[in-house]
Amino acid sequence: MFDKTKREKIINLIGVVLRDGNKVLLLQRNKQPYQGYWGFPGGKMEYGEHVADTAVRECFEETGIHAQFEKVCGIATEIIREQGKVVGHFVIFLCKLGAKDFQVKE
Repeated sequence: MFDKTKREKIINLIGVVLRDGNKVLLLQRNKQPYQGYWGFPGGKMEYGEHVADTAVRECFEETGIHAQFEKVCGIATEIIREQGKVVGHFVIFLCKLGAKDFQVKE
């Protein structure tokens, strides 16, 4: 149940899509939570940071790839509840980036 008297922080996240032909770059998480799971490179948006800047920064921090922002492909909201209480609220921006000189390996 949502408590209107309590304002919790909504965390803005960026997911980065880099394509190589018909393949996309995924990273395997090496830290908790979700260690071992696969997902798009990305991370938290810093206060005052633009979506495009976050996408480019997170791409480089997580992959070492210098990329250029192309567009926001979609936005999703994830609300995590435990025993009826909201314990996490995320807004996720899925962004397409362009990069030269990288290959997705299988």
